[in-house]
Amino acid sequence: MARCEPIRGRKTTALPVLEAVLDTFESFGAHSILAALAAHVEQLDRAGPVLWSVSEALSTAQLGTTLSPAIRAGLVHGLVVTGVTLEASLVQLATTTPPHTDTTGPAHPGDPEAFRRVLALVVSAWTRASARNERRSWHEHLYEAMRSLPHHRRDRTTCWLHAAARAGLPLLVTGPQDTRLGCELAARVRRGELRASILRSPLEHVQTFLRDSQAHAGVGLVRIGGGVAGDLLGQVVPTPRFAIECEATLAAPLVVRALLECHRHPA
Repeated sequence: MARCEPIRGRKTTALPVLEAVLDTFESFGAHSILAALAAHVEQLDRAGPVLWSVSEALSTAQLGTTLSPAIRAGLVHGLVVTGVTLEASLVQLATTTPPHTDTTGPAHPGDPEAFRRVLALVVSAWTRASARNERRSWHEHLYEAMRSLPHHRRDRTTCWLHAAARAGLPLLVTGPQDTRLGCELAARVRRGELRASILRSPLEHVQTFLRDSQAHAGVGLVRIGGGVAGDLLGQVVPTPRFAIECEATLAAPLVVRALLECHRHPA
């Protein structure tokens, strides 16, 4: 309980979510949320970076909407995502039809017209990089394409990808070669239309992120769910470690709201 004392000093009616967590989250799984929240606040108070692995939950569970305000507030310093999740979020931004929210059925293929719009913009970004012999990470090419998208029905203020692009957030993208855009890039490289060197390797990008983070007091790691995007953080066992055995769509909004309250009302 001693680790929770720093945030107990912030208890006030101006922080209603934090107050509720401090008052009621005392035992078993609930206490793991409280302890993890306290460690997270401590890490941010030290100006230490926090890397989140959220993977498919960004889209299928719509946790991107939950995470977007935290990204805009500077509380997220990097994301581990799959190439499929990144591509799907970009296509959703380009669609003019209502978003698909039924996660009980088979995978939704997305809006074909929206994908074609995205593909045209991404190919333009690749072509410019190839002509200039520029090397970029996978997400940096997609950031450039996203900035060229016209505004459609979607409210971009709730989109994690839009927030990440505006913040220049580093993304560690797993499996981009397994996406439709990855296949398109491979085909164009094979035909000699683009240079393969325009793409920095994921390993190189991980090394850059770790090097840039060495000036801080360690890197905080938050993992929601599993999958290939969670494997990177699964190789690291930070101390202390908190396992929140709870539905992510319930726990994550609580933690993020409490973090935002602490950010707006520093100690």
